[in-house]
Amino acid sequence: MARRQDGGSSGKDNLMDRRSLLQAIGGAAATVGLGSAVTGFSTQRVRAAETVVDLGEKGLKSGDDIDPYLEEHFVSGNEVHIPAGEYNFSSDEALGGDKSNCALVGSPKGVVLHRPDDPEETVRPSLAAEEGTVRVENITIKGKHGQEQSRWRMEAQEGATIEVVNVNFPDGTVEASDSTGIYAGGEHAGLLWVKSCYFSNFGNVALYVSDPYSEGNGQVIVEDCNFVNTGMSSLRFASDDSICRRCYFEATEKGPEGNTGWNQRGIKIDDPGENVLFEDIDMYWTDVATYPIQFDDKGEGGAGVMRNVRIYNDSDNATFKKQWDGIAENWDGENIHLTGGADHNAPESFETVTGSEAKKPKREYEIWTPIEGAASPDESTNK
Repeated sequence: MARRQDGGSSGKDNLMDRRSLLQAIGGAAATVGLGSAVTGFSTQRVRAAETVVDLGEKGLKSGDDIDPYLEEHFVSGNEVHIPAGEYNFSSDEALGGDKSNCALVGSPKGVVLHRPDDPEETVRPSLAAEEGTVRVENITIKGKHGQEQSRWRMEAQEGATIEVVNVNFPDGTVEASDSTGIYAGGEHAGLLWVKSCYFSNFGNVALYVSDPYSEGNGQVIVEDCNFVNTGMSSLRFASDDSICRRCYFEATEKGPEGNTGWNQRGIKIDDPGENVLFEDIDMYWTDVATYPIQFDDKGEGGAGVMRNVRIYNDSDNATFKKQWDGIAENWDGENIHLTGGADHNAPESFETVTGSEAKKPKREYEIWTPIEGAASPDESTNK
């Protein structure tokens, strides 16, 4: 199958101020409907790192610039621990680089990395896993991204894995921004696992991981993530064999505009990956937004399954926007529950449940969800 070669760049107020965020991550989860206690670092190493480095022992204190510490210690072979606190960063090199078998692990008690005060100061780290596993865990990025494209690019070479666990972006972007949250470019050829992350208030795409299809076609697995009041799309999918499961999408407040105008979609399927799975998805959509799910014309020919999906849509737009013919021939929908007053416009192949029998989406979500010892994606498959 031919791959698209169209290049790799992309394209409300803060949910929590600095004090409330620290309170939220200072020992208990900030949740809507859920809560859990958290303590210290995991006693097990995340991966096969040769050396554990505690930045607190190296002199790092809350309020410091973390860049020089990361540039020195976040290198191949090191598992770097960040003590609880707030730190400033502005360097692309600090959170980027080509690395193998290493990890950057924030304390479950809460680590906040603050972008520069001026949102127009562009910060574009590019982190690549060359061999083995590279993991980033338990970090919240605070501060709005500016109009110029800022993003955290993450990708893995063939046979390598990059794991992004509980990395949160609550502030999003300023108006008319070309910035995204996490981006995977065409070179991604391994596995990118995004687990328990939170995205909100982006004008451009929050999690932009469709471009690998055009070149490296690396797998992307997105699990247990929450997308709240964000656009241009919350999630752009999908390369071959990619999976999105147990994720929550909400549109209850209008998000900011992107650099090409305003849109507020949930899932945009804009690359024709095959064997794609969406499973256990909840979406709550009101009239502030556009389409919950869009089968974009650039995704023509893609194929997969949507299973155990619950969507409430009370907007003026259909639940499914279908921009290419033959969707029903390529995509199956199993146990799709549709509520709300919108025209759902589901593909003919989808087994839908509507009316009084339909289940409403689960609306409980966690913003801060420290995970200790979670080493790999869910092993279940779409077969």
